[in-house]
Amino acid sequence: MARLDGRIAVVTGAGIGQGRSTALRLAQEGAKVLAVDVSGAEKDTAAQAPDQIEPVHADVTRGDEVQALVAEAVGRHGRLDILCNVVGVAGIAQAPVPDIDEDDYDRLLTVNLKSVFLGMKHAIPAMVASGGGSIINWSSVGALVSSPQTAVYGASKAGILAMTRAAAREWGKANIRVNAICPGFVYPTGMTLMGEREFPEAVSRAASKSALDRPGHPDEIAAVAAFLASSDASYVTGTYLVVDGGWTAG
Repeated sequence: MARLDGRIAVVTGAGIGQGRSTALRLAQEGAKVLAVDVSGAEKDTAAQAPDQIEPVHADVTRGDEVQALVAEAVGRHGRLDILCNVVGVAGIAQAPVPDIDEDDYDRLLTVNLKSVFLGMKHAIPAMVASGGGSIINWSSVGALVSSPQTAVYGASKAGILAMTRAAAREWGKANIRVNAICPGFVYPTGMTLMGEREFPEAVSRAASKSALDRPGHPDEIAAVAAFLASSDASYVTGTYLVVDGGWTAG
């Protein structure tokens, strides 16, 4: 029996990169997956495992759309067991603090932090009704270490860790586990491909920071997500797993 047989999962940002790999890995482990994206690429992900993955087009920065996708999961399958909040963006609001544009600040916090808040806001009641569940939020090593011109990005990812810990404390007695993943430099993803175009030197530096002397692959992050989603992690909550090839060990 696969570890996630019978589980119902929602994966955001599932059209590309870590979201796509996570949707495919959870499906491989036996879960029925709603692959959520705003790009249309969620259909391509679902086509890789049509018996296990269903595409859902939604903007997860909008509360009404997140509420609707959770309702769709419950309406189709009667329950919700796993939420992977993968959506994120980088490469905007990337400047010294006095030079950061307010609109860019708002956009980055909306995509990176508000989407996680909305996912948990609407998924937690459904998980309570289902008897429990596992929420996995995508943070970053940027929440743990700093570098110039990444103040807003780091703040958004640190905020995810704070919300993760608080939600874990709030809902543990309802059998809901809430954890985060802090990936290092992972390639290819939508975020790193955009960074490669706009900030090639920064991307090159990031790729060289791993003790393993290579970037991570989205499938390696997805494997950690599958562990956190499964009963193998039944006593793991309120924490984060760093998956960075040794970047933060230096």
